[in-house]
Amino acid sequence: MSVESRQREVAKYTKEIADLQKKDSDEAKKEVSKVKEEGSASKLLSSTKNESSDRSYKQKIVRLKDELTKIASKRAGISKEIANKTVLLHRAEQNLSKDLAAERKKHNAAEKRREQEQLSHQRKITDELRTQKILSTTTGNIDDHEMPETEHDVFINAQSGRKAARPTAAPMNAQQNYKEMSMNPKAFVSYSWDSEEHKDWVAEIAAKLRTDGVETILDQWHVVPGEQLPEFMEREIRQNDYALIICTPKYK
Repeated sequence: MSVESRQREVAKYTKEIADLQKKDSDEAKKEVSKVKEEGSASKLLSSTKNESSDRSYKQKIVRLKDELTKIASKRAGISKEIANKTVLLHRAEQNLSKDLAAERKKHNAAEKRREQEQLSHQRKITDELRTQKILSTTTGNIDDHEMPETEHDVFINAQSGRKAARPTAAPMNAQQNYKEMSMNPKAFVSYSWDSEEHKDWVAEIAAKLRTDGVETILDQWHVVPGEQLPEFMEREIRQNDYALIICTPKYK
């Protein structure tokens, strides 16, 4: 049985018990009323000296006692039914609790698999970036492929949060090639989802780069619904001019 079915079962028994309790309450009010009525009849019977009235009061008292017996029997049946429904409710609640625990376990296992897959893709991308000798922000240097120093060059150390040293100026022909590439170089930002605070911090870096003239590509802004993150990352690494890696202990 699904969790939704278990929840409906719990709701059903809860409502049935509530209805029975209301029914019992109504019968209890009738019982109180009949007891009072019987008391009044008994009092009148003891004070009357009229034979006709005496007989009438006695008949009324017998009738009231019979009605009180029926009410008591009915309330006993309601109480038994409430007890049975309560047992069923507790059993349904236990089953629901077990199913919810199983769902949480299943969800956590799926989340763990997703994180492992993400780490695996990140390692693959990192290896590819190292092979291609693309920028790494942990050192603030450019491996082999040096860029000209411009106002758009921003390198951040993810652990200290400080700007790293700028790269040395490239030869004149490299500067010319860089200028010819684009007035707004494109950079893909690669990072790990450590926490919401870390994601916000990365988004701030990407936004700052944009204000400085670098067209940054960030999954938070560019992944469309239904798109697979690993394919998005691999595509953007190939299509952008640079890849900016935000290295943290969880980024592998």
